[in-house]
Amino acid sequence: MVGAGRDVGADQTVTFLDVQRDQADTARTRELAQRGALDRAVGALVSRGSLEGIPKWAQKLAHKVVLRLRIAGISKMKSQVVVHDSASNFATAVDVCGVDLRTKKYVLVEIKYSSHRSTLVKGAYAVPGRNRTHMIRCGLPNTMKHQHEIQARATAKLFCSCFKVPRNRVDVRVLVVPFSGPV
Repeated sequence: MVGAGRDVGADQTVTFLDVQRDQADTARTRELAQRGALDRAVGALVSRGSLEGIPKWAQKLAHKVVLRLRIAGISKMKSQVVVHDSASNFATAVDVCGVDLRTKKYVLVEIKYSSHRSTLVKGAYAVPGRNRTHMIRCGLPNTMKHQHEIQARATAKLFCSCFKVPRNRVDVRVLVVPFSGPV
């Protein structure tokens, strides 16, 4: 568990999910479009909707993501739950929102997709960038891990504000989904 910060009071977990090589070849060329395909596939599975028009690789990967969430004890899942702040004119969506069966807390899951091999993503996940080693506003190391934590914290804060949920009743988890390949 990684502390998500005092401003939200939520817990955050970062998890890596590996995928087979044959799926990786399909996914390397258009990462932005594929992030959307994965989000749509996860959303369709969570809402028991149609997977028609969604690429097969995204369907297979979405099945693994949803299975991982169920194994983690998350139930009553909804996808793409919109949260907003009218004062700052800002809105975003929680990739998956559910309830932890053990703690009865809300669980907000941010899915982060990468077309790179899991070994590359794991190796670079906590390494600061070359051009700027620390973030200007907060002084934290400029790593994917810290960027994901900040986004997850902000999303949890918006969720608590929108749905009038106490901050201690929300857990935040980041699911990093890289494609695996030979090392």
